[in-house]
Amino acid sequence: MHANQPQAVEINTPAKLNLFLELLDRRADGFHELETVMVAINRFDRIRVALSDSDDVRVECGWLPHQAAVVERYRGSQAVATLPRSQDNLVTRALEQFRQRFSIADGFRASIAKTIPAGAGMGGASSDAAGALRAAAKLCQIDQHDQRLLQLAGELGSDIPFFFGSPQGSMSAAIATGRGERIDPVSIGGKLHFVVVHPPESVSTAEVYRRCQVPSRPSSAAAMLAALVGGRGTQIASQLLNRLSEPARATSEWIDRVLSAIARTPVLGYQVTGSGSACFGVCPNAAVASRIAHNLQAAGIGSAFAAHSVCIASPTRDMG
Repeated sequence: MHANQPQAVEINTPAKLNLFLELLDRRADGFHELETVMVAINRFDRIRVALSDSDDVRVECGWLPHQAAVVERYRGSQAVATLPRSQDNLVTRALEQFRQRFSIADGFRASIAKTIPAGAGMGGASSDAAGALRAAAKLCQIDQHDQRLLQLAGELGSDIPFFFGSPQGSMSAAIATGRGERIDPVSIGGKLHFVVVHPPESVSTAEVYRRCQVPSRPSSAAAMLAALVGGRGTQIASQLLNRLSEPARATSEWIDRVLSAIARTPVLGYQVTGSGSACFGVCPNAAVASRIAHNLQAAGIGSAFAAHSVCIASPTRDMG
């Protein structure tokens, strides 16, 4: 081990919202060709990855500030506070495959402190896995934009490459194609503001995709990309699209309840993110987003919070 090699790396891993998601085709491997525009937001999990002398991977995961507080935000619902066992966690799989792919003799110990809702379509598990891979790469002195690492990220999950950011510099939004693993950064004309609501019920991504249908004439993301460059919330809101929203609504009646509640607020536009069950509204500024979030939280339809777009940052905190 090199003298300047850190023993542990800590990174904040952001959530994402899908401003645009269109299905283009169904592939022979069962996945879908899609086109989606994603933006990173300031809802973070915190992951710490450390090297270990043992030859295995162990991951601990818990809620911030604690599980009881999460349950309270959902008016007593325990289901949304349930986290996967260590052996079922995507971070565990990511670190195990990282060790194999790069022939790393050391093991890893990881801890995840979560605030991103689980089963929400906000990319929490993917972001955590990306953070784990980036932290492991830094620990083992591997460039986080090494093509082998990016290939592994794409194999593990369609959203994971987005959370690696861009080798060309800071990135807060991107258009993703293929299964979602091919990433091209997108310019945003200014900070975007949102209200996000996650109902007290998660949905199965697999079930939503099972119910979905590819349109005969898919829509293009071009108008959304132009709106993002202009940075005008009204134009961005007018181009919101998610082809998974209908099957997601058919999977959980909570989604219609949340969308109806958001529709009664002064948002510029609203939509489901990913395969659900979280929904969001585009807001004109931070003050409006905060006020709407407060009112929706009081309405008892789930966990509501204000958010804004952020850049995906490199791991910045090393620990000896």
